[in-house]
Amino acid sequence: MPATIVYAHGFRSSSRSRKAGQLGDFLRGNFPDIDYRTPDLSFRPATAMSQLHAACDGVDRATLAIVGSSLGGFYAIVLAEQLGCRAVLLNPSIRPFETLAKHLGPQINLYTGEAFTFDASHVAELNALHVPRITQPARYLLVVEMGDELLDH
Repeated sequence: MPATIVYAHGFRSSSRSRKAGQLGDFLRGNFPDIDYRTPDLSFRPATAMSQLHAACDGVDRATLAIVGSSLGGFYAIVLAEQLGCRAVLLNPSIRPFETLAKHLGPQINLYTGEAFTFDASHVAELNALHVPRITQPARYLLVVEMGDELLDH
């Protein structure tokens, strides 16, 4: 059975991000049998999680991996714990309900130009998703860039 990789992008990003594109190009060129899915996620965390669950529907959990960058890394942790699948975390946001609380107010998606307001209800949705402890660390691969402004290596 072929593998499926679902890419979860970060805050103010989209499926058109550089990382999503590079991963897609690599997979198509080297592993064309892998089903690569890159949903555009809502700025509402609860809606983004529904979109990610929809992207995973019908996929055997043994062949599913979530790759998440920044806020998408947070979502990947939540999904991996809920679904029992593997996850690759690229400089993940571990506590976005704290770090993004500093960014309340008007925002612009860097790729689509869509304007939205990030408010306390979004922070509450992120807080409700928080996974205080992962259950099976062997299912995770953590990739951390030294010098990341949010995640101390």
